Amino acid sequence: MGIFEKQGISTSIGSYVGVVLGYVNMGFLYPNLLQDEDFGLIRLLISGTVMLSFLAELGLSTSVIKFYPTFKNSKKETSRLFSLVLLIGTISVTTLCIFLTYTSDTFKPFFDSDFELFLSHNREVVIMTVGITISEIIFGISRAQLQSTAPVFIKEVFLRIAQTILILLAEFQKISFDLFALIFALLYPLQAIGTIIFLKIQDKLHLSSKLPSKTKIKEVINYSLYMAMMKIPNNAMSHIDVIMLGLLTNLKDVAVYSVSAFLSSLVVVPSKALNQVSTPILSLEFQSGNLDEVDKIINQTSGTIFYVVGFTLIYVNSITPILNNFIELDNIALMVPLTFILGIGKAINSMSGTFIGLLSVSNQHKRGFWISFITLLFSILSNLILIPPFGIYGAAYATALTLIFFNIAKLIAVWYMLRITILNKRFVLSLTYIAAATISIHYIDLNQQYIELLIKVLATTFFGIIGVLVFNLAPELKRVILRYLSLTRK
Repeated sequence: MGIFEKQGISTSIGSYVGVVLGYVNMGFLYPNLLQDEDFGLIRLLISGTVMLSFLAELGLSTSVIKFYPTFKNSKKETSRLFSLVLLIGTISVTTLCIFLTYTSDTFKPFFDSDFELFLSHNREVVIMTVGITISEIIFGISRAQLQSTAPVFIKEVFLRIAQTILILLAEFQKISFDLFALIFALLYPLQAIGTIIFLKIQDKLHLSSKLPSKTKIKEVINYSLYMAMMKIPNNAMSHIDVIMLGLLTNLKDVAVYSVSAFLSSLVVVPSKALNQVSTPILSLEFQSGNLDEVDKIINQTSGTIFYVVGFTLIYVNSITPILNNFIELDNIALMVPLTFILGIGKAINSMSGTFIGLLSVSNQHKRGFWISFITLLFSILSNLILIPPFGIYGAAYATALTLIFFNIAKLIAVWYMLRITILNKRFVLSLTYIAAATISIHYIDLNQQYIELLIKVLATTFFGIIGVLVFNLAPELKRVILRYLSLTRK
């Protein structure tokens, strides 16, 4: 049973449930029940605090995955490692929050009134930054011990359900937006607490008053700084477009763009789930010197993931026009082309989705940083160039181009440094088959919108199943399907 089948499926299910719940919130309830400016502000708070948390987290969640294999044989040593990363993370996020608290007023004159609203909600920014930072470190500790499924459900499902309950309470109890924003922010520390409770119940979180040796501390800190420099640009690329829109346009554009970005994120759920499961396993294999096994893991799973991502993109493009009827935002008609542009970029980037994780746990993490840093510069520059003349479309074009650039850079780097590639005959056949299916389904055009959707969904499913069972384009997925069918016959 491969890695994808062992943990990838359950993690993917949790991620997909979270995305569906997230769309109910950010694609339907929040834009319909909040004012456009308030919804845009909530999206800006999320994007801004996620970027701040990656700055405060200092790459510690990846460090614990990298160093856990060298500590795992001793509970005393692992407790010291966990204590070290939590101590550094707490000091880092505390320092950042103190800085934000005392300097936010200084920056207000440099921004327009819309972005100034973000700076005015300093209390929520601090709470969310602390919650996300600690949550990411705890999540890293759980992933290092191959405990991904439950933390993913806490992170993806619990948080979304809590946000759904909150917006409904706000609507029926008519609480003020300021109180709503405060409770919304407090959900992120609760997410961290939930993961801590799970790890304690599983006896997977032990802390110590003592720390590792000075040599190990120095090694962890040096590696963490490189990981921070890699993760900041790598994760900033997921939010820089929203922030640049907030700076260069208005919160109404941020609102409709955020819905499109959220819909397009459905495309990358399989790749995201694979990263969460595979990175700690790749780290274990690297520590053992099993490069052949690393190559095998990459090639076993990447083809299946790309295939699933491709057909998920077709489903998303088919469903998006219907969703226009249920969302009350200005310029919501732009959602269909925006989702398509962003989805193409994210699907192409998923081709090499595990490669940054691969570089981070290998001895090539410094080069991984430079790839991420150069791509971030590309993202900022392309947004600055394209948003002023093209507005909201400019942000989508910039993001898609950045993701394509990032994917090409990762493919070249991993081949050059580690001689690992996913570009084989099966991949070319999958790409051709997905492109043919996409074009065929695009030309299904009926007067009845819902009947058209039904036919497109059925056609997409038919193409997807034929590709797996007849042409064997996703062997891992075929094995799962055949095993399930054999069980149902018994």
